[in-house]
Amino acid sequence: MKVMGSHITIGSIELSYCHRVKVTSSWKTLTDTASVWLPNLRSTLQEGIRSGDAVTIQLGYDGELRTEFQGFVAEVVPTKPFEVRCEDAMWQLKQQQVNQSWASTTLEVVLRYLVGASASIDVPTIELKPFRLVNTTVYGALQKIKDEYGLAVYYRDGVLRCTLPYVEPSATQLAYDFQFNALQEGLVFRRADQVKVRIRAIGVRPDNTRITVEVGDTDGELHTLHYYDKTEAELRDLASRKLDTLRFDGYRGSFKAFGQPLVRHSDTAQLSDERYPERAGSFAIDSVTTEYGPSGFRRKVELGKSLAA
Repeated sequence: MKVMGSHITIGSIELSYCHRVKVTSSWKTLTDTASVWLPNLRSTLQEGIRSGDAVTIQLGYDGELRTEFQGFVAEVVPTKPFEVRCEDAMWQLKQQQVNQSWASTTLEVVLRYLVGASASIDVPTIELKPFRLVNTTVYGALQKIKDEYGLAVYYRDGVLRCTLPYVEPSATQLAYDFQFNALQEGLVFRRADQVKVRIRAIGVRPDNTRITVEVGDTDGELHTLHYYDKTEAELRDLASRKLDTLRFDGYRGSFKAFGQPLVRHSDTAQLSDERYPERAGSFAIDSVTTEYGPSGFRRKVELGKSLAA
């Protein structure tokens, strides 16, 4: 039997134990979060932890630990055991105010202004004109970019990535077998004719005006996509093609897995089930929720699009 292990650093405090850990990570949100529950030890431990302290969480089995989270203390909650709530590098960006406007610029220029010329970023070439940031934070500015241009914005391995969803150079493919290392809890298999989907395609012109078209089922699940400098006919064609990729025979929802292997959002899950071999398929991963504690070391893996469609 494998022995669970942890190593947690909070500021100058290093711990080889904890009551429980929960880490949530998704390309759909700007911020990865973590909570660590610790025994109070007559308040001495709680009193030594402050907002802004750097945090590293490592988890694993048999002494082989992997980094699951890096960030900062956002707040300490005086429960029993007390809870340390943490956020990734986005926490720092919530503390920085910005006011700036450009008559014509690019996304890279804006990001360099927001996070500094020396920061590691990965960004596509996108023109922004005009673009204004008024009485907001760097975090709020990134949220504006994410919402208005449909980009995935997140930190990974110290790099601020601002790009289309699932375009992750460090992504890996992981095999999950429902008779070996995964549970179907939370997962359903649906056929294409059971799926109702509506696509809203928003085209952003160079002058920052927009064109919107919709295709699909009026009562279907809404998916919003953003494109750059496309005609209305091109948007309709792109939306129709996307509609076809979302109507597929395959799994929807989430499944449960063990703590190993390490899995991150934007990786690929290759699913197989010997009882239903025809249901095998590969899916992008939208989010991962990791829990470590008395009940074990488990992950909830939420599936995104089918990669076979």
